[in-house]
Amino acid sequence: MKITDITFTLLFLISTTFILFVGKSILLPIIFAILFYFLVRSFKRFFDRIPFVKHQIPNWIKSTFATVFFIYILYFIVNLFINNSLKLPVFIQNNEAKIDKTILYFNQNFNNQLIEKFINTLENFNFSSLINPIINSTTSFLGNLVLVVFYLLFLLLEENSFKSKLKSIFTLEEKFNQAVQILQKIERSITDYIGFKSLISLISAIVSFFIIYSSGLAFPFLWASFIFVFNFIPVIGIFLSILIPSLFSYLQFDSINSTLILLSVLSVVQLLISNILEPKLLGKSLNISPLVSMIALTFWGAIWGIPGMIISTPITVIIIVLLANIPRTHSIAILLSNNGDV
Repeated sequence: MKITDITFTLLFLISTTFILFVGKSILLPIIFAILFYFLVRSFKRFFDRIPFVKHQIPNWIKSTFATVFFIYILYFIVNLFINNSLKLPVFIQNNEAKIDKTILYFNQNFNNQLIEKFINTLENFNFSSLINPIINSTTSFLGNLVLVVFYLLFLLLEENSFKSKLKSIFTLEEKFNQAVQILQKIERSITDYIGFKSLISLISAIVSFFIIYSSGLAFPFLWASFIFVFNFIPVIGIFLSILIPSLFSYLQFDSINSTLILLSVLSVVQLLISNILEPKLLGKSLNISPLVSMIALTFWGAIWGIPGMIISTPITVIIIVLLANIPRTHSIAILLSNNGDV
C-alpha cells in the first residue's frame, strides 16, 4: 500500500470518528429508527408465517399492524420504566448508610493489605455513580424517542418508492441487481439478529423478572428492563445485567447470602440462555469475530456511550456485509468475520 493511501485512510478514519462524535444527537435517532425498522420487518415476517396472512392480507396492512404493535409495546415498556426509575434515587439515598455499615464491618474484622485496598475502594464507591450513567443514557434516549418514531414512520413511507429510486441510481441492470443483493443480505442479517436477539432478551427478562419478584427485591420490572437492554451489549452486558440487581439486593436485604443466591440464580439463567438458546436462534446471523466484537463495543461505547454499545453489533454486521461485497475489501471482511464465510 502506498504512503498516500495510508495517509488518506487515516485522515478518513479520523474525520469519520470526529463526525460521529460531534453528530451524536443527529445520527443516533436515525440509526435507532433504522434498527426499529428492521424490527418491524421482523414482526411482519413473523406474521407472514401464517399462510392466510401471507397470501390474503395486503402488504401495507401488515406493515401498519406491525408498526402499531411495535409502537404500543415500546410505549408500554417506556411508561413502566419511567415510573419505576423515578423512585430509584430515593431508594439509593435511603440505603446508602448500609454501605458505611459494610465498611465498618470490614474494618473491625479484617486487617491485611488486600482488605485495606478493598475498603478504600468501597469508601470511594457510590451506588449512584454506578446507576446514574445508565439512567442518564436511558433518559436521553427516551427524550429522542418521539423523533425516532417519526423517523421510523417516514422510513416505512419510503419503503414502496425506494426500489424505483434505486433503479434511477443504478441504471445498469447488473449494478442494480448487485445493490439489491447487498441490501437484501444486510436486511436479512440485521432482521434476523434484531428479531431473534429481541426474543432472547425478552425471554431472559421475563424469567429474571419472576426470579427477582420471588426474591422480594424492589422494582423487579426495572431490573428486568435493564436485563432486556443489556442483553444487546456484547460480552459485558450479561455481567452488568446480573450485577446491578444483585448489588441492590444487598442494599435492601443487608444479607450477603440473599445477594449471592440471587446472583447465582440469575447467572445460571443468563449462562443457559446465552450458551444454549442464543446460538440455536441466532445461528449464522451473527458472523463476527469475538475480538472484533469487543473492539467495536469499545469504539462505539467511547463515542456514543451505552447507546453506542447497544448498536455496536448491528453496525459491525452491516460493515462486514458491505466490505464483503467490495472486491478490494473482501479480505478485510474475512478477517472481521467469525468463520471466514462472508
